[in-house]
Amino acid sequence: MDYTEVIGSVVGGNAAELGLLYGLGILAVVVWTIVWKGLALWHAAKNGHKVWFIALLILNTIGILEIIYYFFFRKKGQKGQQIVEENFPAKDPEEEPKEAL
Repeated sequence: MDYTEVIGSVVGGNAAELGLLYGLGILAVVVWTIVWKGLALWHAAKNGHKVWFIALLILNTIGILEIIYYFFFRKKGQKGQQIVEENFPAKDPEEEPKEAL
């Protein structure tokens, strides 16, 4: 007796159809996970969250941890100009420029 006959008798349908449904289900979960992991890793790297990046890269939670990070812990609404101003503050006008060698 083949395992497909056993599965077919339990489910009441064709085992090949069941295998196709399992395959499509696994494909849907893989695509779901890749999309959320990509978004979360992108934002963690962009925001400099090294611990989050490593955790998101190593742990596979089928998108749950990624969704939590994306909606609750990433920095929201930072514009490019704000990032530049924070990282490169304006020089003091009273400070004399240093001469080049």
